[in-house]
Amino acid sequence: MKNILVPVDFSDVTEAVVEAAFEQAVSSDAVIRVVHAAAVTPAFVGYGVGVVPDVEFREKILEAEQKQLDDIVNGLRERGVFAESDLPEGPIVDSLMKEIEENNIDMVVMGSHGHGAVFNIIAGSVTQALLRRSKVPVLVVPSKRS
Repeated sequence: MKNILVPVDFSDVTEAVVEAAFEQAVSSDAVIRVVHAAAVTPAFVGYGVGVVPDVEFREKILEAEQKQLDDIVNGLRERGVFAESDLPEGPIVDSLMKEIEENNIDMVVMGSHGHGAVFNIIAGSVTQALLRRSKVPVLVVPSKRS
């Protein structure tokens, strides 16, 4: 195992996910790729009066998300693990599948939020979708709420 993908959403489970990935990387001398899939910026909003995307606000959000990724990567590097980050824009599961394919990922370490069955039926689950679609092992780290 040489390449570990670590999708993060900056929630309460992120620290545990990064720690689990760190342990895997140390034991196999792997590279960690920390990824946060950014929400898609609407290119077209519609006709007439309505919500218009605020480009400056969007840029500030992306800068803040990149800083959070950089902090995680720098923390891993300080502990002796090579790490890199990516902030793709697009649907989460599709972005993660693309990361797996394009970066020769051998394993995914990700969190589970434990929202419950009703939430997952209505909204779906990134973790469940990735478990169904991934051709590489997925280590799921539960949140404290799970």
